[in-house]
Amino acid sequence: MSRLPALIRRSALFVVPVLGAGLSGTAYAAAAHQAAPAAKPEKVVLFDCPGNPVPEVRPSSYTVFCGDGGVTYVKMHWSSWTLKAAHATSVLTVNTCTPDCVAGHYKDYNALVTLSGNVAVKRRPGEVAYKYLTVTFPGQRPAGMAKTSTSKLYVP
Repeated sequence: MSRLPALIRRSALFVVPVLGAGLSGTAYAAAAHQAAPAAKPEKVVLFDCPGNPVPEVRPSSYTVFCGDGGVTYVKMHWSSWTLKAAHATSVLTVNTCTPDCVAGHYKDYNALVTLSGNVAVKRRPGEVAYKYLTVTFPGQRPAGMAKTSTSKLYVP
């Protein structure tokens, strides 16, 4: 039994430098990984109505619902388009569906559009897509819509 503590001490002298070498290598690798700059996306995109797999940059229009095109932002003029946000003036054109959606008329509303947030686009390296659309109506607005509202955007 008296030999056991001496053996443990000698083993400990051997193990500590080996562990130290392992830790320093791990610490070095972690520091090198942290020092490398994160890859910045090359392109920020917007996906039109759900189901459309083709992204766009600074589109001139944006269809909210693909089925009938009854709610579409048109005449979009972008004042900025960055990773953080994009801003545009636009016209929201809405089908009144009166007497029904087939025979309905379209009514236009001036709108200020902000796109924000982003998420990596699957199977498209280097691209991120905006996640949210905020619309503000400076004047009249469609029935049932708030002066300012935010909705989640389609991203495949």
